[in-house]
Amino acid sequence: MKDVFKRFFFLVYTMIPFKKIIFIFVRKIWNPPQSIYQHLNFNGEFVVSIDNEKSFRIYNYGHLIENRIFWTGLRGSFEGRSLNLWIKLVKLSSCAIDVGSNNGLYSLTAKAVDPEVEVYAFEPVKRVYKKLVNNNNINNYGIFCINSALSDIDGVGNIYDTGEDHVYSATISNTTDGAGTLRKVSLTKLDSFVEDKNICVDLIKIDVEGHEPEVLMGFIKNLSKFRPTMLIEVLTDEAGIKIQEIIGNDEYLYFDINESGSVVQQKNIKKSSSYNYLICQKKIARKLRLI
Repeated sequence: MKDVFKRFFFLVYTMIPFKKIIFIFVRKIWNPPQSIYQHLNFNGEFVVSIDNEKSFRIYNYGHLIENRIFWTGLRGSFEGRSLNLWIKLVKLSSCAIDVGSNNGLYSLTAKAVDPEVEVYAFEPVKRVYKKLVNNNNINNYGIFCINSALSDIDGVGNIYDTGEDHVYSATISNTTDGAGTLRKVSLTKLDSFVEDKNICVDLIKIDVEGHEPEVLMGFIKNLSKFRPTMLIEVLTDEAGIKIQEIIGNDEYLYFDINESGSVVQQKNIKKSSSYNYLICQKKIARKLRLI
C-alpha cells in the first residue's frame, strides 16, 4: 500500500504545472537542503550564472546534476571546485577539448566565460549527445559537438551503456561490474583529430569512467608538443600510475582536487580524494596561485 501511495504522489507531482516558475520563486527566498531539493525537479531550460555578467542556459531533464546546479549554483555542484578551476583556466586558453562531455556542462561554461575560445566536445552515447547538442543550440554557441569516443585507436569499439535516460555514465573500459548493454561506437585518436583539424590544444578535460589512460595514449604524439593543462578524472591508483607514466614530463605538476576541501599538490598521481586531478605546468600553477 505504501508503494501505491508513493506512485500516486509521484504521478500527481509530475502533473503539477509551472513547477519551474514556482521553484525559481522559492529559490529566491529559501535554500532548501539536498534532502528536500533532490525531490524538487522539473523539465525545462534555466539560467546558470557564472558571475554577475556571465551566464548560460541549460536544459534540466530532471537529472540530479542539473537539479543540484539549479538549487545551489554552478560552484555548488558535485564538481564545484573543479569547475571553478576550469573557469580560471579557460581565461588562459584559446582551444579547449571536453572529453566525455555528457550534457556539455564544462563546454557551456567555457563558451560563457570566453565566447572566442574554440571548444570541441566529445560524447559517444547518442541520447546524451543529443542533450549536448540541444544545450549548445539553446545558447547559440559554436561548440563543435562530436558523437564519438576518444581512445588509443581510430575505428570502432564497444561501450558499456546502462541505457537509463538519466544516467550520464557509460564507459569503454568495463568498470560497470557487468551492468549495461554493449554498444558499438566510433573511436577517434585525439592525435588524428587535432592534426586533421589543424588545431593547437592548450586545455583538456577528460572524464571517461576509467578510459583516461587510453585517451592520453591516443594523444601521445602531440601531448609533449602542446603541453596542455589537463583536468582529468582519476578514480583508481592504477589509473593514476598509468596516466603519470604516459605523461612522463617533469614539467608537469599534479594537484588533487578535493571538491569539499582544497587543491593539494601531490608528488605522484593516485586515486583522487573526490574525482579529478589538475595536471599543469609550473607557470599555470603560479597563475592559479597554487604554488
